Amino acid sequence: MESGTDRNLNDRIAVAVLIREADVNPAVGALAKLRRVERYKRNGRSAAYMRELARVALDARYRLVEVPMGDASALASAGLPAAKEIVLLWPDAIGHGWWPIERRVLAARGPATHVSVLNGRGRRFSATRTSLWAFRLRRAVERLWLGEVALTAALFLAAPLLVTWDAIRGHR
Repeated sequence: MESGTDRNLNDRIAVAVLIREADVNPAVGALAKLRRVERYKRNGRSAAYMRELARVALDARYRLVEVPMGDASALASAGLPAAKEIVLLWPDAIGHGWWPIERRVLAARGPATHVSVLNGRGRRFSATRTSLWAFRLRRAVERLWLGEVALTAALFLAAPLLVTWDAIRGHR
């Protein structure tokens, strides 16, 4: 039989994806270098930092489920349908790499289960289907470097006009 404290631990589940050094591909080449730059830009927090953040922000009434990167099957035995609250611990600001886990958590949760996110910056917010779609869009923009591509294209289009404008005004 479950004691009162065991029941409280199962009421709130914190799900963390821990990135180990073995998960990071050390391959060389242009794409591998872009992925390393992308990881650097994310400024994701370490697993130890996220554990401590969960301990401080969620008080003592939670059970931490650690999911290895790329293996969302570990959620099957986490008891998600019985939880009253599920907290996703994103190590970065927008949750890169969380798509498979978000999908499984939303499918496995109970009808009254509240899902929220605690990111590595210490921000906490509700995770609804609408908000997660917005984050997926932001992730795609960042992963595909769409902002940088748009800025580069604008610079290439504007450069001849700016050079012509300077030539007309007599600037060298």
